[in-house]
Amino acid sequence: MFALGLLDHVPLTVGVVQAGVAVLCLAGVAAWTRRLPVLSPLFTFFFCGSLIDLLRLSDLADRVPVPHAVMLAGGTLLCAYGSALIIMSGFGIRAMDLLAIVMVDRWRWPFWAAKGA
Repeated sequence: MFALGLLDHVPLTVGVVQAGVAVLCLAGVAAWTRRLPVLSPLFTFFFCGSLIDLLRLSDLADRVPVPHAVMLAGGTLLCAYGSALIIMSGFGIRAMDLLAIVMVDRWRWPFWAAKGA
C-alpha cells in the first residue's frame, strides 16, 4: 500500500519503490548487525512489485465483481502466506521480515509487534 500511495507523488513503478524499501530495510539490518545482509530480498521485492505493475496495467482488479474490502482482506492473507513461503523456501527472506527478526532479537519483541512497527 505504501508503494501504491507513493506512486501518486513520484513517477516510479511499484517494483522500483518496493526495491527501494528493500534497500532501506537491508541497510538498517546491515547497520544494526554490522554484517552484509543477504541480497535475495531485493529480487523478491522487485519481482513481486513488477507483477503488481503488470496487474495494474491490465486493470484486472477493476473488472472483478468483488468488494474492495474483500479484495484487501484476501490480499493481506495472500501476502502473509507468501511471506511464510519465501521464508520457508530457503531462497531468502523479505527485507521487512529480516528487519523484524533483528528487532525481535535485539529488543525481545514478539514478531507481530516488530513486523507491525
